[in-house]
Amino acid sequence: ALKKCMEALQRRDRKAAAQALGPQLQEVPLTCKVALMTRHKCFLGLGDLPHALHDLGAYLKLSGPSKEGVTAVLRFARGFQTAREAVKQIRVLSRHASAQDPIWRVLEGQIFTQHGEGKPALAAFASALKADPSFYEANHERSHLYLKLGKPDLALADAEICLKATPDIVHFQLMGGDAAAALGQRERAVALFEQAADKGNPREQQHARAQLAKLKK
Repeated sequence: ALKKCMEALQRRDRKAAAQALGPQLQEVPLTCKVALMTRHKCFLGLGDLPHALHDLGAYLKLSGPSKEGVTAVLRFARGFQTAREAVKQIRVLSRHASAQDPIWRVLEGQIFTQHGEGKPALAAFASALKADPSFYEANHERSHLYLKLGKPDLALADAEICLKATPDIVHFQLMGGDAAAALGQRERAVALFEQAADKGNPREQQHARAQLAKLKK
């Protein structure tokens, strides 16, 4: 039934999706992570945010803030018109799984960033780093934000913190390269992009090579 619901949503047939899900299946208690995540996606696709929130919370209780869980939280947050509404619901979700984990503050920062709210985003990233100074994804996301705010010096400072701790992480290299390029530090930017050009996923490789082409003109 859940598979049929997802297939109907992919066809953009909301009526068939709702019929596949049915009132009985909506209320069945689930303990399987795959089933919970699938039903969450069904509810989300149907615009049923309360049920989507319930299943996502149950999923996070089982999995903690896993990679798939974090992706699902960000996807869920897109259903709200304002960042503050989304963050309010994320704080509800965080109670289901390791509320003190700094990933939750980083997620809040990402949502504020997506909505163009720089000040609360910076506060969220600072809160994550206060909880765990070695949670370098917070530095990475803050570096992105500083670059958007036209502060490449601060962006590079955060990127260098990430690179000092874990120099082989591709998205840290790309962030450092972008910040160094914005500051006119050509040699540093080229060195970082060259490290990233043959690693990472295709999108990351493409970005590194495009930046290298610009810098070597």
